[in-house]
Amino acid sequence: MLYPDKVLKALEARLPEFQQFEARHARDMESYVQGLDRLGEMDRAEIEAAAEAWTDPSGPGALPSDEHASPLLVRFNQQWTNHQEAREWAFPQIQGITTLAVDGSQIPPSKDYSIGLAALQVAWFENPHRVDTREYVKDARFELLPPKMQRESGEEGTQLTQEVNLRRFEAEVGEIVTHMQQWGQRERPPVAFFDGSLVISFAASLAEEMRRRYVGAILRLLAASKQYRVPVVGFVDTSHAKDLCNLLAHLGGLPKPDRINDAHLLRGRMNWGDRTRAFICARDHILRYYRYNVRDGGEDFSREVSFLYLQTTGEGVPARLDIPTWVVREGLVDYVADVVRCEVIAGTGYPYCFEAVDAAAVLSVPDRELFYSQVQAFCERHGMTLRLAPKAASKRRRRL
Repeated sequence: MLYPDKVLKALEARLPEFQQFEARHARDMESYVQGLDRLGEMDRAEIEAAAEAWTDPSGPGALPSDEHASPLLVRFNQQWTNHQEAREWAFPQIQGITTLAVDGSQIPPSKDYSIGLAALQVAWFENPHRVDTREYVKDARFELLPPKMQRESGEEGTQLTQEVNLRRFEAEVGEIVTHMQQWGQRERPPVAFFDGSLVISFAASLAEEMRRRYVGAILRLLAASKQYRVPVVGFVDTSHAKDLCNLLAHLGGLPKPDRINDAHLLRGRMNWGDRTRAFICARDHILRYYRYNVRDGGEDFSREVSFLYLQTTGEGVPARLDIPTWVVREGLVDYVADVVRCEVIAGTGYPYCFEAVDAAAVLSVPDRELFYSQVQAFCERHGMTLRLAPKAASKRRRRL
């Protein structure tokens, strides 16, 4: 059990360290706020020239985009007194614009069963936002990964778990690309929502083949977005990215942003609906792999992901939106930002399309029990045996 008096005593003993940390954080934050203000006064050529002198292989973090200008914050000129007024603005704004959200879930491999199985489910929610029809498409695709993968993955199944995660990622991206191919050219282009960043930093530490597959999936998404002229939004509700902070540190000789990130720096500086200018992401420790296609005659996508921050709540940190750089070049940033605003209004703080698709994608604990019940019935019907480990069987009996 926890002894509150002992916790309080331990905290009091560390009070000077807490105070020192808080004071240093406040000083660093003030330096970064000043750096952000100076950044808005610099022209694009000046920033790019300074970035060229960057020697750290991780890259400068961010670079100015085609819409770089002062001020860095783009104010949203709509104000409402209640949520109904916000919905009345959003309804006509999004009419005729198709939005798509894709999400996935998985049943990981279990060592409790004699046959090692894993599965994934990818769902999509496509909403045409048309007044002449209330129809939308919410559907899912289920994929069973073959038992032989268990034998290939080693005793602990780590490799199989990684493979399931990767296949889910590839399936989610593949579903978005499939829809892009089917839509065709439209006067008001659809907007696809991707749950997460388009800059997949986690892949930098993976083994070569797995990294190549993750990056390859993202490159296919970026290439399809550009080819079919469909903006894709990598939505990150609570971002810990430091791309903008790293640029400020380089330009102003500031200490490394160990305790400050972009969203934290911008918090409190924007009202609902406000956004930053778009920046080109230059997080080179992973983006250098976005040149994979070049060796096969493809395009270099290492500077083809941009980002901006959009205030989607009243008081919280702004959300990060990753978008293809072609969207910035063609002046579609405000178009995309308005679509996100509409979805957030419908979802009361979080894109409604993600809320809708999550309900279709999620595989709960009861769903997993049902899955193995069906697998067991299948095995019995075909004269095969599915054995449950004694420990797992004991737990199941106690819980039922």
